[in-house]
Amino acid sequence: MKTKFFKRLFVLVLLVGIAFSCQGPEGPAGKDGKDGIDGRDGRDGVDGQDGNANVQTYVYNNPSWNSTGSGMTFQMTGILTQDVIDNDVILVYVKNPNDNHFYSVPGLVWCGSYIQYRHYTFYVGVNNLTIVSLEKNGNFTPNSDLYPMEKAKIIIIESTNTTTTNGNGSRPAKYEILDKMEKDGVDLNDYYQVCDYLNIEP
Repeated sequence: MKTKFFKRLFVLVLLVGIAFSCQGPEGPAGKDGKDGIDGRDGRDGVDGQDGNANVQTYVYNNPSWNSTGSGMTFQMTGILTQDVIDNDVILVYVKNPNDNHFYSVPGLVWCGSYIQYRHYTFYVGVNNLTIVSLEKNGNFTPNSDLYPMEKAKIIIIESTNTTTTNGNGSRPAKYEILDKMEKDGVDLNDYYQVCDYLNIEP
């Protein structure tokens, strides 16, 4: 009986000794790990104003009239190419001092309480656009009588294709854009309607 007890006790002591003998001294502390990348908070950012990749707006503040020719020329080198002139829509609006209204060109533009209205039109050439002032009788406005301008805005809407076929002929793609705007109820003479439709800053 004692023999069995001592055998069991011996085995138990042997196992405990083996267990303690396998555990060595504590090793040195490991290096600290790198900090993780901070996560973003879950709040939505403020939405920016949507733009239109196919529309470019050029703003001219306090432009001056040419010294001769009853016109005002805007240099647009590299912007008004022949391809743009042939295929893209070009819209022009002007604003005179003491008047909050933008007028569409070509069209009648208010030029002061005594002068009333004059007809403005514009011509485009490669690299430039010229606004011309005409009297009600169709004559060019004398340069000495040209009314100052506070702001001119030129909007160019890029066409997405070269031409639209109409019967056996061809029609510039810009007319397809204008037709769609008209179909959608946009008054091209209303500057703010145009800006809203094109989703651009007025």
